[in-house]
Amino acid sequence: MPRKPKKPCAYPGCPNLTEGRYCPEHQSKVNSEYEKYGRDPRTKKRYGRAWKRIRDKYVMEHPFCELCFQRGIIVETEEERLNEKIRMQKEAVEKLEDEADAMPNGLSVSMGEIQADHLTRELTEAFVDKVLVWPGQKIEIRWKFRK
Repeated sequence: MPRKPKKPCAYPGCPNLTEGRYCPEHQSKVNSEYEKYGRDPRTKKRYGRAWKRIRDKYVMEHPFCELCFQRGIIVETEEERLNEKIRMQKEAVEKLEDEADAMPNGLSVSMGEIQADHLTRELTEAFVDKVLVWPGQKIEIRWKFRK
């Protein structure tokens, strides 16, 4: 089935096309403005540290989503699912680090980042697109990948 065409962002003066009401750039801004000015301050007070402690205790005793359970579906609470995803991602990073321990040319992987002990011609050819030297001792390196 074809998707709906994108429409302009509802934020004043923004020309970006989006599938929702606001583009990702302005969605967070609109949300923070709502939290600051539009939301009832009493609501914000209700969900403080004490509420989080009570909720954490309740989730420990009732680890499944109660709305889903009433419909006959057993689903872990969102917090439990997120903790599981985090655990799986940490395991994947550890696996990559273990695989990267045998990398050549003084390369190593730590916390998901590739680190080099020294710069070799092979590394330069693999990662550097151009090195530009400007007047006034300014050097610009253009990489072969995006940030």
